[in-house]
Amino acid sequence: MKRCVKDDAISVPATQRCWRALEALPKQTNATWYPWGKTFIIVSKQFQVRRELGRSLTVRYNGVDLARC
Repeated sequence: MKRCVKDDAISVPATQRCWRALEALPKQTNATWYPWGKTFIIVSKQFQVRRELGRSLTVRYNGVDLARC
C-alpha cells in the first residue's frame, strides 16, 4: 500500500481553521477523509473508492415511466 499521510505535511496558513486543513488534505496528498460520529477518519483515496464501490445502492422511481429509467 502506498504511503498516505503518515509523514506528509499539508500547507495551510496558521490562521485558518481545521476544516481548511481537511479541504487541503485530498488536494495535497493521496488521502481523503470522511466523518465518523463526532470525529473524522483519514484514509487513502484508493481505499475510499473501494469502500464506496462495495456499498449497495437502492433507488426508487415513484411515478416515473419505466422507459425514462
